[in-house]
Amino acid sequence: MALIAPLRGLRYNLNKIGSLGAVVTPPYDVINPAQQDKFYLNHENNIIRLILGKDHPGDNGLDNRFIRAAKTYKRWWIKEVLLRDSEPAIYLYEIRYPLNGHSAKITRKGFISLLKLSDYQEGQIRPHERTFSATKEERLTLMDHAQANFSQIFTLYDDPDRLVIGALENGAQNVPPIEFETEDGVEHSLRLVIDPEVHRAAAEIFLDKTIYIADGHHRYETCLAYRNRMRMKFPTAPFESAFNYTTIYATSFQDPGLKIFPAHRLIKDLPGLNREDFREKLEKYFHIREFPLNPDTGDALEQFKAALGANGRDKNLLGYVQGKGTSLNVLTLKEGVMSGVALQPCLKGLDVMVLNEIIYGRCLDLSLDDLDNEKRFLYDADLDSALDRILKGEAELGFLLNPTRIGQLQEVSNQGLVMPRKSTYFYPKVHTGLVINPLIPSEVIREPRIEDA
Repeated sequence: MALIAPLRGLRYNLNKIGSLGAVVTPPYDVINPAQQDKFYLNHENNIIRLILGKDHPGDNGLDNRFIRAAKTYKRWWIKEVLLRDSEPAIYLYEIRYPLNGHSAKITRKGFISLLKLSDYQEGQIRPHERTFSATKEERLTLMDHAQANFSQIFTLYDDPDRLVIGALENGAQNVPPIEFETEDGVEHSLRLVIDPEVHRAAAEIFLDKTIYIADGHHRYETCLAYRNRMRMKFPTAPFESAFNYTTIYATSFQDPGLKIFPAHRLIKDLPGLNREDFREKLEKYFHIREFPLNPDTGDALEQFKAALGANGRDKNLLGYVQGKGTSLNVLTLKEGVMSGVALQPCLKGLDVMVLNEIIYGRCLDLSLDDLDNEKRFLYDADLDSALDRILKGEAELGFLLNPTRIGQLQEVSNQGLVMPRKSTYFYPKVHTGLVINPLIPSEVIREPRIEDA
């Protein structure tokens, strides 16, 4: 059973901070150092100080960014920069965003609530990506010190008739929205649903749903580790203790505003790479179409983009660029290459799996430990940005991808399989700082009463 519940969220005091747009950020894992600096300057109470604090010279076990984040969080609560809602709520969260330069905006609807944690093997919660070990250790350190969920895990569920959102929207008809716009032109709207009967109705519909993690695998697995640690610390605590839950943002597979972008790969640490040998290995497995960069670079770029996307649904295609290179390349997998790879059919059809198995494994000889080294890989969801960074030499090699499709995600997850790390980039991201969930060990969550649950 997938058990959702309302929470008494901790939210920014608008009388003290003004617009939420000045204090919220995207998730920590898509924030680069320049953006981190910018968010620090945006507002003295920006959530960046909690989720991605800066390292200082001389940091040690008694003073480091995790300890500073926990102290800042507690100080904001004491000084009422953050206020806790007096009643448990499920939060309707609507996002309106521009796409591909069009003036008309697309709308995605979802909600923020608690979800009772469940191990993957139980089958209610299904991942689709591998995770980095170091990232989970870092996130767990932050949770240990702060005892809070600062951000939500982005989840998906099947609801073709919009029953869950419909029930919540009925309960929020007369609730004024909290609205703000972020610098990327995305409009955000949050409404609190506090009626226990509406909570019960939504939870009852949700009970038999399978929950798919779209974005936030590291956060979910960190919450599981934290829960297990707290259970050992408090062995007699009830199953409704706060640490047995996490916060999610949930939207349906059928929502028209749900979009997936690819996460392009930039590899910056390949000692001993011989580019000629690497090219020869690529030619063994791929047909290579080259688009030379010359004074008329614009034409080459547009031709490259068109070629990359042209057969993305029918063939395994990848873009390939060398750092400070002189050409853009499209790789088309040769017939039969994946037939000898010991993978389930649904995985063999993924471009990211071709990249991992053939290019990373056979052409670059990267080990599993190499692939778990997140410092070696950079990711960028914007094709133009990724190309610019590669050609400027920020990476030794870059690989450009077509997006993974929703149907592929569902098929892989339903078979209990996982894709390589960063196989999907859901857009827009759920912003951090909207609703914080305090993890107070002594608190007991009031789950909605559901008959025969």
